[in-house]
Order: sequence, then structure tokens, then C-alpha cells
Amino acid sequence: MSDSSTWGNAGGQWLLFHARSDGGYAYWGTLFFSTGAASLRVSSPGAGELTVYVRTSASRGTLQTYRLTSAGMSVVASTALDLETADGRSRHDAALKAGARLPVESCRLLEYRRDPDGCWRPGLGLR
Repeated sequence: MSDSSTWGNAGGQWLLFHARSDGGYAYWGTLFFSTGAASLRVSSPGAGELTVYVRTSASRGTLQTYRLTSAGMSVVASTALDLETADGRSRHDAALKAGARLPVESCRLLEYRRDPDGCWRPGLGLR
């Protein structure tokens, strides 16, 4: 979950949750990234890896990979990249193409308060 009203050019904070067997959700943690710079890969039943690119300037940032399990979220790797270099662009593109793009839905807060189950629409909802 995120609130795009707090975002800047590099993205924003996302509160990550995972589904529990009882139908509820458990909080994993908070990460900073843009939806276009994230990729999710299932590594085994009930586990996956989330790779995000965290931009720190126009052409520099960090590629971060997190292991996701029902027990929690942990950092697997963190690599600084310079997208002005061929190697940096290649590593960025390969890492983000290795998994599925994250599906994003949006719902305005007032609409959610009126209809929490029926307000969700595909995309960021930036109008």
C-alpha cells in the first residue's frame, strides 16, 4: 500500500503486507521505490524475491533485492549502479526483467471510505 500524494520523482514509500492463511494480512515492512522500478519473482512455494531500483540522483541509485517469506522480509543484495554506464544499465535492465512487474491498483481515500471493496481500479490513479 502507498499514498502517491507523498511521492516525488523517485517514487514513494510502500507498506508491504502478506496474506495469512486465516484470510488476514501481516505487515512485512516499508520500502521506498517506484512501481516501474520493481520486479517480483517466485523462488519457491510461499517465498519470493522482490528487486527494486532506488533512485538517488538522475542517473545513480541502488538495486536492492529482498527475500520474502511468511516469516518476514530480509535484504539479500544491495548494489550501487550508475545508469550512465553500459554495465549499470545492463544490470538494471536484467534485474528488473527477471521477474513479473508488480500489479498496481488505486483507490482514492474518500471513495474507499464509501465503498472499500468496489473502488479499486488498475494503475496509480493519477488524474
